Amino acid sequence: MAEDDAKAGRHPKYSDPLHFENCIDQYFDQCETDKRIPTVAGLAYHMGFASRQSLWDYEQKKEFSYAATRARLRIEQDRSERLIDREKYTPGLAMDLASNHNWTTARTETDASVTVKDAARSLDAKLSKYADADTGEGAPEESDA
Repeated sequence: MAEDDAKAGRHPKYSDPLHFENCIDQYFDQCETDKRIPTVAGLAYHMGFASRQSLWDYEQKKEFSYAATRARLRIEQDRSERLIDREKYTPGLAMDLASNHNWTTARTETDASVTVKDAARSLDAKLSKYADADTGEGAPEESDA
């Protein structure tokens, strides 16, 4: 009997989609209360999972898909807003978006060696133009391209 259980794997942690969604909401509420940045790993840990993969597995289950996808989207929204906010930006944001939210860096055939550091420098330069425009120290140049 125990051998059959081992072959079947662990029983699903959540069987009720409403309970699953409530646990997700509790995580985000706790992050707001504690002024912590929500993460996919933090959400997976809060949900009692041993890995982020378990959260992605629940995204594949029809009855849990909406709640799990919305939770990851909420975290992705936070990251993407921080990515464009010069005061909140860190290079780790790009790495997080790539590893947890399937973002990729656009590459050309001639420059296939773009790194996160290069992308961060490029973004910083672009943001500087707009910051200078806000302070009146120079406006971004218009391009005819």
